[in-house]
Amino acid sequence: MEDKEETKTFKELGVVDQLIEACDSLGWKNPSKIQAEAIPHALEGKDLIGLAQTGSGKTGAFALPILQALLETPQAFFACLVGGVDQVATPGRLVDHLSNTKGFSLRTIKYLVLDEADRLLNEDFEKSLDEILNAIPRERRTYLFSATMTKKVQKLQRACLRNPVKIEAASKYSTVDTLKQHTSMVFTRTCEATRLLALMLRNLGLRAIPISGQMTQAKRLGALNKFKAGECNILICTDVASRGLDIPSVDMKIKETGGGKRRRGDDDEGDVEKSHTKNKKSSSKRR
Repeated sequence: MEDKEETKTFKELGVVDQLIEACDSLGWKNPSKIQAEAIPHALEGKDLIGLAQTGSGKTGAFALPILQALLETPQAFFACLVGGVDQVATPGRLVDHLSNTKGFSLRTIKYLVLDEADRLLNEDFEKSLDEILNAIPRERRTYLFSATMTKKVQKLQRACLRNPVKIEAASKYSTVDTLKQHTSMVFTRTCEATRLLALMLRNLGLRAIPISGQMTQAKRLGALNKFKAGECNILICTDVASRGLDIPSVDMKIKETGGGKRRRGDDDEGDVEKSHTKNKKSSSKRR
């Protein structure tokens, strides 16, 4: 049974030749598991819930059916992709465009994609998502992709999908074999540096998340849980924010050294020394 799945081609899934050529040029010779299971249902016009992690090929799973439909009936504002902070269309940006950009409308879209749905809801985007759902047509296809099926994701599913097909290509805390899964902690001197470095790394396609003293306790815990669950494998933190973190093991720790202007509210130098002393004590215990 598994051998048969491995030999499936995009042609067998129903993808048109024009898109098969595009896949070939991208190096996509055969569909991934999530693509093989999702694409046929999507081409049949069904709503989808896909549980799959970063690197599983989920972008192709929703992009290919949408592009195929667009080739058949070309129009502007055909699909809307809503993702997390490192995506192009975050809920906040979309709501801002709906309110302030002249001529911008989502009334004609045929497809709505909610990517990293568990992350979207954890980023306090629920109000913005409600506004988006009120601004788009009820008659549409909706694809929801998430690494985990949380209660909030289930609530979102009930609110915006109709009789969806559920496809699971990942367990709750699984990771993709083809990705390097080393965990790293990077310690910076300032709160602003954690945010900027995490943003830069995400733009490079790395799964980084910041923790700093300027974040609320709830957001710090949320970031920590994502790191421990494997949704993000690079934790960018200040020394103050990192104190007392319950993290069983980390493959690599990187600490920023050198000068740099510090701002009011940034983490305090004395805590850098405390963290350093703490690390020395723990290493001496292991000897």
